[in-house]
Amino acid sequence: LVFGRFAEAEMCCEQAATLAPDSYRAFYWWGLSLNQQGKIADAINRFQQAAVLAKEQSRSSRDISLCWYAIGRNRLREENVADAETAFRKSGNFIPARHQLIRIFLRSNRPQEALALRSEERRVGKECRSRWSPYH
Repeated sequence: LVFGRFAEAEMCCEQAATLAPDSYRAFYWWGLSLNQQGKIADAINRFQQAAVLAKEQSRSSRDISLCWYAIGRNRLREENVADAETAFRKSGNFIPARHQLIRIFLRSNRPQEALALRSEERRVGKECRSRWSPYH
């Protein structure tokens, strides 16, 4: 995927998924290769498969969040804001997904929800900085 050979990457990932049908990574990277080619519906399907596998295999919440974030971004590309919001909510505390939620709230005239989410992020950020900062 690094050198822009997305069609070749798609074929490789499809082969990897065939050989290892329980591989979260094969489906996630397959989704990324499809995504880069503009094959949004197929990419969403692969990311959903990856999310299911990640959850079944008790992978890190970050792995699951990355899948749902990618799904949300693709739903926005389809201009399907309701499904994008659902996907971003499934991303849990993944910061980029939360930022997308704030943008959705603001653009859909829901400033109170945006403010509440932003306030929570600021509070959590402050706690992290006070806990981990070498100056405290």
